Amino acid sequence: MVGNPALATTSLYGLMGFRSIHPSEVPDLHPVAQIRDCWSELAGGSGIAPWSRFDPLDFPEVLPWVLLLRQEDPADPDRLRYTICGDGCRQTFGFSYQGKLFGDDLPAEAVAQRLDEFRAIRDGQGPLYSFTPLPISDREFIDIYRGVFGFSVDGLGVDRFLVVLAPDNVRVPSRSAPATETVGVPSAVSQGRAASVRSTAT
Repeated sequence: MVGNPALATTSLYGLMGFRSIHPSEVPDLHPVAQIRDCWSELAGGSGIAPWSRFDPLDFPEVLPWVLLLRQEDPADPDRLRYTICGDGCRQTFGFSYQGKLFGDDLPAEAVAQRLDEFRAIRDGQGPLYSFTPLPISDREFIDIYRGVFGFSVDGLGVDRFLVVLAPDNVRVPSRSAPATETVGVPSAVSQGRAASVRSTAT
């Protein structure tokens, strides 16, 4: 019997079947594609976007699939804390990362792989996209599309990582389309909840 459900879920995450993909491989209307498609608008042709340009109210259907990591110590850029774990992520993993330090319950190999991604994004090489079969304890593998986007509050360097991930069958309405029932999304996100993402992350 596995004593730690988080470790059971993530022990192979990123280590079995993980592959980097081209942005075009993410299906249209997938939550990751929603941020991909407006990245040039947010980042102005850069690999890093000002945090002030990201308005959660613009992406209510994406927020359930968001993990937001915030740098805690400028002297230690790898010390990151999950300040947001959307309901879709929580239901996919079977637990919430919110409030945890990055690296808790992850094996060393997975931590090293993530840190390599974060460093590449700090160097302006983002966003980065990947496809991963995610093993869930007592459940079948779930194929996940994932995008990692770097943001900066002060303009001096990346201090926020917006990770969007969702099973491959999830689709959300386009930003220009009227809100409709969303395939695979646990629930719609209210404006108040979107505002809480902004206040929690600042």
